[in-house]
Amino acid sequence: LQNNVRQDDAAARIGGEEFAVLLVNIGANEALAIAERIRLSVSEKQEGLPERMTISMGVFTTQDAHVSAEECVKRADTAMYEAKNAGRNRVVVWHE
Repeated sequence: LQNNVRQDDAAARIGGEEFAVLLVNIGANEALAIAERIRLSVSEKQEGLPERMTISMGVFTTQDAHVSAEECVKRADTAMYEAKNAGRNRVVVWHE
């Protein structure tokens, strides 16, 4: 993850197989580009393996400073489950 985000961004494990990346001061298109770069990086590192892992990501963007960090994570998590339900190995972006 760290190789695919900016120096000021933060990446952390938030659960068993769940990770979060905090991107500050970034537009929705840039956030989507970073998410796609991460998804493609995971896919490329598995070339030639018999079983391949997929990555489903949810992205939530807002310009509302009153939305709590907890609410941002909750909405990104819901978007991630939407990505999984849509067939996995994809990125779903929610905007506010």
